[in-house]
Amino acid sequence: MAHGKYRVKHPPLGIVLRLKRKIQEALIDYEGEVLTAGCFGQFVQAVYLLLPAVKSYAAVFDSLEHLVGQRATSELLEESIWRLVGNLIRLQNGDSVFAWSSQVEDELVPFQILSVEHRITEKRRKRGGQFYCRALAGSPCPLVIPIFWTLKFCSWASQQMGFSAPWRKHPFRDVFELVNMRFHGLVLAEKSKEQPVFEEIVLMRGDTVWNKRLLIMRSRTGRFRCPHKFPDDHPCHLCFVGLEQCPAAVHEQTYYKAKCRVCKLDTWFDPAHPSWDCCIDCHIKELLKHGKTR
Repeated sequence: MAHGKYRVKHPPLGIVLRLKRKIQEALIDYEGEVLTAGCFGQFVQAVYLLLPAVKSYAAVFDSLEHLVGQRATSELLEESIWRLVGNLIRLQNGDSVFAWSSQVEDELVPFQILSVEHRITEKRRKRGGQFYCRALAGSPCPLVIPIFWTLKFCSWASQQMGFSAPWRKHPFRDVFELVNMRFHGLVLAEKSKEQPVFEEIVLMRGDTVWNKRLLIMRSRTGRFRCPHKFPDDHPCHLCFVGLEQCPAAVHEQTYYKAKCRVCKLDTWFDPAHPSWDCCIDCHIKELLKHGKTR
């Protein structure tokens, strides 16, 4: 698949994610095991047989050799399998797939925004968000890459990702609304020295379909009904419910209530940030006032 002069070097995302789940489920017996030399050979053979149209056993062996002697935790297995299926075309061509260390060539990589934090730059006091984007396939897969976007850029990027004009059905209102959105980023070899760096944002057909479905859920304009039965004027980007309880949520964990030492109110805290010593609202106010929290 090509976009302009850049070639997409990964299978369709649906295939990547389904194959990842299939292989993980097939290897469930290896979870918790230490992959000693003897066990490792059986493990590689199992993975090799589950990868479609891969003819080079040596390429699979080399790609997984870093696991020898390690305990196969669910996280380690998922990361290793995801990297292989996210680079399946390379394996099918007989090339080994290693953890990302540098970008060999410019590459269109599919990303999904996992989370965001409000930020403001110290020098020019530009407000925006620190986004954490997962590479779903391609050579950086499955790294999570941090990137700062100003509010101005977020507004532009939201239009690329499917949000409407402010007066239509799906207006962009908050940086948290970009959580879980998908796009392809052009990762540049020249700028990707310490981590993958992308600048150009491209929407492929699969990205557009995914984002549209998410926007319809959050705007309640389709068949989706809020699992907590909140009214339609209760916006998802202001909701306390996390992704473990609702597919339309904009943060991973559900917020909890406690008394804030700053505002003295019984209000919301984010369990994803246990180091914060005040509620979410007070944290953001402090951030906007000083450029950082005390």
